[in-house]
Amino acid sequence: MTNFDKWKAKMTVKLAKNINKNMEMCADEDEYEKIPTTENELEIWRAEDNLDDVAQLFSLSDCGYCPVDDTEEGCPASDSCSDDFYEWASSDSSWHENRAEEIAEHEDKVNSFKEIINDFQEAAEQGDAQAQYKVGDSFLELGLLNKSDHNPDEYKQAYLWLIKAAEQGIAEAQVKVGDFYSSFHIDLGIKKDSNKAAYWYAKAAESGFHLGVGQKSQLIKHIIRNEDEEDANVQFKLGNLWLFDCLLEKEYTFTLSWQIEEINYSNAISHFKLAAENGHAGAQNILGQCYFHGISRNNQNRELAFQWYNKAAEQGHAEAQYNLAKCYQEADGVEEDALKAYEWFIKAAEQGQADAQFSLGEYYSTLITEMGVEKDDKKAEYWWKKAAEQGHDEAKFWLEEY
Repeated sequence: MTNFDKWKAKMTVKLAKNINKNMEMCADEDEYEKIPTTENELEIWRAEDNLDDVAQLFSLSDCGYCPVDDTEEGCPASDSCSDDFYEWASSDSSWHENRAEEIAEHEDKVNSFKEIINDFQEAAEQGDAQAQYKVGDSFLELGLLNKSDHNPDEYKQAYLWLIKAAEQGIAEAQVKVGDFYSSFHIDLGIKKDSNKAAYWYAKAAESGFHLGVGQKSQLIKHIIRNEDEEDANVQFKLGNLWLFDCLLEKEYTFTLSWQIEEINYSNAISHFKLAAENGHAGAQNILGQCYFHGISRNNQNRELAFQWYNKAAEQGHAEAQYNLAKCYQEADGVEEDALKAYEWFIKAAEQGQADAQFSLGEYYSTLITEMGVEKDDKKAEYWWKKAAEQGHDEAKFWLEEY
């Protein structure tokens, strides 16, 4: 028996039970003969050519009872429910071959996730966080693949392993545990809990994990509802969520400026402004980046960018110090001043800012007499090495070439 035939035998039994149930709720029981609900009895019953009666009844049924693919291609209710159901039940449907391929693909996916569980189960039981995530995620995928069976065991196993991985700091697991709490799972005994969902979403977002639209929205609502919006740190968190979909301070680049939706950009700007005006150096730096790059080349204001970089740099923010140095170096929003650029590169480099370290190497590898900075190969190599140790590719290249 092929995968398709096995699937259809199973679905026919399920359909028979649902039609009988629908008869009790909606139809006059005297009008229709109840359908057998075991495979053997169904084979005999079908051989007596009772399919027309079934099709007629099924055509009156709510699609919610259908075990096939709710009104999509392959569903006996998609066009003419009576005719299509007869074809489906008697194996004459034109989608028979396609459905067989789908069932085979489904079985391959199921087997693949079962193999992952077998491969990582032992390591997971020994406390390996990544293995726990792989096992939990595979159980979750099995639950989704087999959702028509309404078997909660796979979801229960998914939750148990994912919570273990989440507690060990695996961001992907934290998000999925949050998803469990954002919905009601009657079979798992997990009640919907927006506070717990937000807790796990925040944990993931703090490590730089990018939340999905719904997850981000839920966390933003939670923060607004439970934290002081006047607090600069809260405003900074909200700005990061709108701009980067996470809570980790990131760099707003020219490339990213083309990927951010305007509504997210404007919401981020409003929160960063409030935080920046209250003296938050990180917000001042990102606000400067936003004005420097704008969104899709709109809203650029290099003078304002320079002003906010300067405020953050004066507070010792290393990234802002580097950005300010670049403004002086390239005359962006301010007159060119190579000496001031050099001075700010030093401040940023001494705090470990890799781009500034590379730039200092460039300064020391070239004689710049007007600045009073003499060529110094040892210092150039020193700063390039510092940058290279942080993975700076250009610094690695110049160390090899110099």
